[in-house]
Formats: sequence, structure tokens, C-alpha cells
Amino acid sequence: MASLHRDKLKSPFWYVSYRTPDGRQHFKSTKETDRKKAETFLSAIEESLLRARVGAFTSTAARSILAGLYREVSGQKLQFITVRAWFGKCLARVEQRRRPTTHTRYQAVIETFLEFIGPARANAPLESLTADEIQLFADSRLDAGRSAKTIQSDLKPLGKFLKDAEGKGLLLKSPMGAVEIPEAEAETRDPFSEGELSSLLTYLSATADAEGKPLSAAERAHRRDWRTAANLGLYLGARLGDATGLRWSSVDYTRKQIRFTPEKSHKQHELMVPIHPDLETYLLTLPSSDKADGFLCPTLGGVKAGDRAKLSKEFAAILAAAGIDRRAGKEKHGMGRTFYRLGFHSLRHTFTSMLADAGVSIELRAKLTGHSTLAMNDLYTHVADDTKRQAIESIPSRSKRKVITKRPDATGGL
Repeated sequence: MASLHRDKLKSPFWYVSYRTPDGRQHFKSTKETDRKKAETFLSAIEESLLRARVGAFTSTAARSILAGLYREVSGQKLQFITVRAWFGKCLARVEQRRRPTTHTRYQAVIETFLEFIGPARANAPLESLTADEIQLFADSRLDAGRSAKTIQSDLKPLGKFLKDAEGKGLLLKSPMGAVEIPEAEAETRDPFSEGELSSLLTYLSATADAEGKPLSAAERAHRRDWRTAANLGLYLGARLGDATGLRWSSVDYTRKQIRFTPEKSHKQHELMVPIHPDLETYLLTLPSSDKADGFLCPTLGGVKAGDRAKLSKEFAAILAAAGIDRRAGKEKHGMGRTFYRLGFHSLRHTFTSMLADAGVSIELRAKLTGHSTLAMNDLYTHVADDTKRQAIESIPSRSKRKVITKRPDATGGL
């Protein structure tokens, strides 16, 4: 039996003394000075012990007892939120505050997880979610051939949402802390060589196919847009989504700079990158747009984040058509995708490599690409525009380099 006690010399609160079925004695403060409210706490403890002795102390029973105790003491109804409802609420907040790409990625992970645990568990109270369930989800993804990096990405929104629940008092502790997260073996993109760049840009500049047949106007326009995107990746370090989504309103010929906010910028930080002379020369050859908000790459712009993979596959096909080996990484099994060392993101690596080869410091390179550690970001938040311009102009002009191409039927240039 549980009993109620109070020692006014030590604490003004009543406490309950009780013994659990395993024989251990416990002393639990009720945090109440009112004896009647403390007795309600005592009754809840006794009911829990009774159910435990007969093997009926389930999670449902525990929540029922807790809800009754909370109602008796506070006069309010205790609210429970389900796993599905909480994740849905978190996704709605992400949709309002973060980039569409982030929301799309998080939503896909949450939907996959809820499908994995099943409808019954998805509609169960959030606090009933266990580390074992999350571990099984991660292990199943690993067994299916997903890379460790992909699984780390999958667990990120789960961990964030559960940590938020802990912070709001919906969970005593997030179960994510007990989940073993696989370590990822890093595979990184390679920069393009000068010969590969020439082959790529030559292919995108061609007016005829490999058999000498003239390309249609639509095909020439589409290749021109890919050529524009490639130049933006090469001279701005722009990612695929940023390059294809860039609008003419971002280009300032007067100040000779391009301003845009990268999709992956968590704090919506705008980047200002001076226009390299080669990029400026190329942009001036493009058809002018009547609308300032028109895309620099009209046939590629406006693609939703969830459909961005189609553009990546199309660029991969362009590399193959240009005779460029994409350099497959480690062999994958199951559902895992083969990693290729050359892709559109390699243009960003090439941009960074050209800056490094020109002697530009790592801190300034990070400022120009928008990639930085917090320490670097704090230290270099006020880099002068002239310093940035000197860094960009330090990249040698490609027009001065002589590179032999293998496609005599195509026109060269940027």
C-alpha cells in the first residue's frame, strides 16, 4: 500500500511512499501542499501499482490514470497528440518558414516513416514512439541498399521534430538519442578538367547533331539554356536549382554583379557574386527578356523542387552525349543509387577549385559560394565588394586557353 507523508522541516510538499512489484521502496514528492490534491496523487499511484501487480498496467492504462490525475488536480483535460498529428504540425511549420525544397524532402521522409510503422502506430500517442521503432526504420533502409548518408538525411527531420516535442514538454526525452545512426563513407564530386569543360560547352553550343543534321530551333534553345546554366555553375558556383531558377532581375550590369538567395540558405542569406568577364560576355549574347522576372534559362526555369531529379538525369545524359565519363563511385546494391563523381554539382567544385588555383583564401572562397562554418561566417561577414571582385577576376579567362576538342562538327566557345 502507498502512504502519504510530510516533513514540514524539510519540505512544504506532501510525498508518497510506495513499493513497486520488484520490491524497491520509492518516495515521490506530489509537489502539492494541499492534502486533498496530494491524496489524488496517492490514489493514482495505488491504481498504477494494482494494475502492475495483475499485469494490466499497459501504456493505455497509464495514460488514462495520468489524464485522470491531471484533470483532478488542475481541472483541465490532458491533451494527447498522435505521432501523425505532431509530425503534420511540424511539417506545416517547415512549409511556412523554410524553402520548398526542404519541405518536400522532409515530407517525403515523414510519409515513408509513417508508412513503415503502420496506421495503428502512426495514430498512437506521440510519447509511445520508441527508439526501437526508429532503429528498425533506419536498419530497414540500410538493408534495402540505401546509403548511410541517405539514412542520416532521413533521420534528420525525425530527430528535429522529436527534439521540438521534448522542448515543448510533449516528451520527457526524445527517443532519437538511443538510435544508432550509421556512419557515412564520404564520396565527393570531382571538378571538371579543362578538356571536359570544353567538350561539354562545345556540345551545348553545337547547331548540328553528331551526324551533321541541323538541330531544330527548340533543341538549339534548350541546349542554349543548359549552356547558360553550366556557365552560372562554373562562374557563380550556383547549384542546379539556383542556376535554372535565376532571373534577369538578379543580374546587375551596372554594378557588374549577380545577387541571389541560394535554395539551401537556411537563414535566407543573399549572395552577391561579381560577374566574371567571360560570364558577362556570354550573358550579353543571350536574347533579351521583356520581363525582369524572366528566367535566364527559360526552358529549364520554374521546375519544382520535387521534380529537380529530372534535370539532374537530363544533365547526366548531356555529359554522356558529350563523351564525358561520369566516373562511377563505389558499387551500390539494392535500392542504393550509384554515385557519379561528375554531375552538375561538379561545376560548383570547379568554381571553388579555380578560385583556389588563383590563390584566393579559403575564407573568401566560402564567402563567395555561401558555404562556411559558423566561425568563418562570423569572422568574414563584411568582406568588401572590391575584394570579392578581385577574387573573381583572378580566375583566368577560358578564351585564352587552347584546348583541342573532338567534335569538329560543333562550334566552340562558352
